[in-house]
Amino acid sequence: MPNLHSTMESTRFAVNTLNLLGEEIPNKIQTVEWVTSCQKRDGGFAPEPNSAGDLSSTYYAVRVLTIAGSVAQTETPEVWYTYCGIHCLKLIHF
Repeated sequence: MPNLHSTMESTRFAVNTLNLLGEEIPNKIQTVEWVTSCQKRDGGFAPEPNSAGDLSSTYYAVRVLTIAGSVAQTETPEVWYTYCGIHCLKLIHF
C-alpha cells in the first residue's frame, strides 16, 4: 500500500489545482493549521511537521496560505518577502 501522508508539495499542488478550478479548499482551517504546524523557528517551513525547513517548502507553504487567505497567520514578514523573492526569480526563469 502506498504511503498516503501529506507533504507541503502535495498540499500546494492540491490547493493550487482547486484554486485554478475555482473550488473552495475542503477543510480549509485544518489545512492552514497543518501548514502552520510545519513552520520553523527561523520563519521557514518544512515539507512536513518535525522535519527540517527548506526553501521549496517555504515557497509552497506561503502559496497555500496565500490562496487560503491566511498569510497573516505566519506572523513573520520575512516569509512573505522570501515568497516574493522566489516568485520573482521564477518569473525571470532564474
